Amino acid sequence: MVAAEHWCSSGFANTDLDLQLKKHGIQKLIVIGLIAHTCVEATVRYAAELGYQVTIVKDATADYSDGEMHAAVDVNIPDYASARQCPGDHDLRSSNRSLLSESASRTAHLLRSW
Repeated sequence: MVAAEHWCSSGFANTDLDLQLKKHGIQKLIVIGLIAHTCVEATVRYAAELGYQVTIVKDATADYSDGEMHAAVDVNIPDYASARQCPGDHDLRSSNRSLLSESASRTAHLLRSW
């Protein structure tokens, strides 16, 4: 599935993402990404408002600082989505924030385990 690139904070605003997801019968979303307090949070909020069941993978999401990450993932996002850690015994955020390819791999493992 290919959706139009987003140019603002939310992955839904001014894109065809909602249309594409509905076209494929997708109702549950797992969200990962960069800049938790803007793009990730905006996408999660928008998805929840559209009726999707949303899960954010905390250790496959990053932000500029621990404070901004905490505000997004631990304070704001739980009002709109559930939060999960990737399976395993280490937090990718504390070990190296640049390991997004490993995060994506671990998220795929998480998806298979559900």
